[in-house]
Amino acid sequence: YDLGSRQWSSLPDMPFTSRWCSSVFLDGSLYVAGGCTYTQLRNGMHMRLPVSSMAVLDLREPRWRNLTSLQHYSSTIAVMDGLLFASGGTNEHFRYDAKHDGREVSLFDPRNGCWLP
Repeated sequence: YDLGSRQWSSLPDMPFTSRWCSSVFLDGSLYVAGGCTYTQLRNGMHMRLPVSSMAVLDLREPRWRNLTSLQHYSSTIAVMDGLLFASGGTNEHFRYDAKHDGREVSLFDPRNGCWLP
């Protein structure tokens, strides 16, 4: 959105499909991660599937680039001190278990494009 002209402009489509994804803006780039997608079953019902994909849109180009996927499905991301924090999330079945109990926090370093231990 351009505040001066009060006009919206289109950007390239994301490289993955997701609803209710999380996004943050950092250093001229938009980071998008997680969320879910739907698939239609043979009986006509829809099934919600978690997404662990993460991508960045450099708004100067503009061009999307896929990043290393989230360590948890459907996580929420936030930014602080140049790092992305991914918190919460579930396993691939939208369930909490011993490994994915919703309390996990992971750090992603955008400068190096990797998750920190």
